[in-house]
Amino acid sequence: MRPTQATYPVFEANQVLTNAHLNQVFTYLDEQERLTRANLIGIGIVCGLEIQLTSTAGAAVIHLTKGCGITSEGYLMVEPDEVHLVAYRAEYTLPKELEYRPFIDPASKAQYPLWELFPAGEPNTTVLGTPADFLADKAVLLFLELKKEGLRNCSPNNCDDRGAEVKATVRRLLIRVADLTNIVAAANKLGAGLTPTDVHSVLQARLALPDLRLPRYDVPNTGPVTSQQVLGAFLTCSGARSWRKPWARPSRRRTPRFGL
Repeated sequence: MRPTQATYPVFEANQVLTNAHLNQVFTYLDEQERLTRANLIGIGIVCGLEIQLTSTAGAAVIHLTKGCGITSEGYLMVEPDEVHLVAYRAEYTLPKELEYRPFIDPASKAQYPLWELFPAGEPNTTVLGTPADFLADKAVLLFLELKKEGLRNCSPNNCDDRGAEVKATVRRLLIRVADLTNIVAAANKLGAGLTPTDVHSVLQARLALPDLRLPRYDVPNTGPVTSQQVLGAFLTCSGARSWRKPWARPSRRRTPRFGL
């Protein structure tokens, strides 16, 4: 994520403030906070948000565990509880007020097809697993929607609610794997026409991360009884030969000296 706001207003006494001044302050502070998340903490899943698919009697259920993550724009995305998604609705359309370019196909200039997932009880939806091969080429995508909604206009006696507000909503979406591959490739400037395997290989080569292999100690299957046995097994596994407390020092026995 790169910064776009390089200035912010400094207010003076008796200055008349406009909506532009206040919005500029919010935009600057909001971007600084998102830059901290994206560039210092890192984007992606922090914990949880695991996906599991189960099918029974022709009906499919997508289980999404609770967790949190940071989006590519530095927004915090949270699922406070485990969610069981059993239905979908086509087709999800992006809000017109706030554009999200990665979802726009650069070739056709149209939005990639997206389907929104829902738990039980949502009206006007289709049960997952209908048709039978519907999920075969799909991937689950979590999207933080920012939708701008206008508030009521001024009444003759009150203008307090004039303006608009942006509502943030986590949308659980389905997208075709091929389209998602194109989005990832475009974000990383890898070119077009790549398969998911090609994208993975190119990113691995670009990052050039070393393959770290660490020894592991299987605690449940070795049956240690005391804490010393557990510690000794870990030290043996790691190759350490001796261990002592960092604050423990060998005692010195001093020979008394007598002076004349």
